[in-house]
Amino acid sequence: TTVQTVLRERVSVFSFLPEAQIAYIKAYNFAAQDAAIVTAGMQAAHNTGVLVDYPNGGYLFSRVTIANGGISGHGKTTILRTNDTTTGHVITYTGVDPSGVLINTPGALFENFSLEATSPTQKSSGGGIAIIPADYGGSPNENYLTIVSGIYINNIPTSLHFTLASYFSVRDSYFSFFTVAGIYAAIDNATFQDNGDNEIIGNFFFTNAATSPSGRCIWYRCGGARIIGNKINGGIIGVDIHPLRGTSVAIIQGNSIENQTINAVRGYIDSSFTAIGAYDGFSFMQVIGNQIGGYLLAGGAISINSYAADPKFYN
Repeated sequence: TTVQTVLRERVSVFSFLPEAQIAYIKAYNFAAQDAAIVTAGMQAAHNTGVLVDYPNGGYLFSRVTIANGGISGHGKTTILRTNDTTTGHVITYTGVDPSGVLINTPGALFENFSLEATSPTQKSSGGGIAIIPADYGGSPNENYLTIVSGIYINNIPTSLHFTLASYFSVRDSYFSFFTVAGIYAAIDNATFQDNGDNEIIGNFFFTNAATSPSGRCIWYRCGGARIIGNKINGGIIGVDIHPLRGTSVAIIQGNSIENQTINAVRGYIDSSFTAIGAYDGFSFMQVIGNQIGGYLLAGGAISINSYAADPKFYN
């Protein structure tokens, strides 16, 4: 019964594509594909509201929106290549709220595939995968428990973009040649006073000064975080935390952080924020057991100007 239930909760994207396009996809023949047809098939699959399976192959598409479910591939040999040149997100997950309370919408699953643009300059802004609740901006809801595992995102300005997302998990993934951020996470703290409690564990971030002269590997504007065991290379800042009334624990531990041009780790309150209060910071911050190296052309290895009670720095 369990297996049957799982099978019912998945569909194959091939069920929504014509045979000619499937043949090109299996052959990784991007040049022969009709991106409009492939995009329409992908969107139709995701409109079912369940997890969509992407068999091995190369898919040429523009952008899709997902209300529920997610994407499950078969590893690096499942390649989703976008031809999008707009400033929008490539894959947007909005979530649904069956209870109608506008809070605690279900998270998505994104696993085992590659997402790429052809070069870092193809898009000037926008995320590869964006988790943004559908009601954000009105009476915003909140996305819970999105899981990202074993994905590769290359040449997209912001690899992963989270807004109003708590308890997300990003593990064992690879983000390269982003121009804005490898992971960007923001919370509307005027509505939700202390969101976050997310984990970013065992990932690889890579960019360089030529590709990303102003980019950050992890740019985090949420509540608590566990940033553990990552390889974080390049950008102006390795881990940049801007707490906005985030009163939770921040643990940055066991990472290799190197080759940033300003700071390896920064805790920062921007003076332009209009709602700075007594709790704009972390109740407990640990930056311990990290390897920090390479060149730091400005600033220091660790720079904190935000409130941090009982901070510990051993690196």
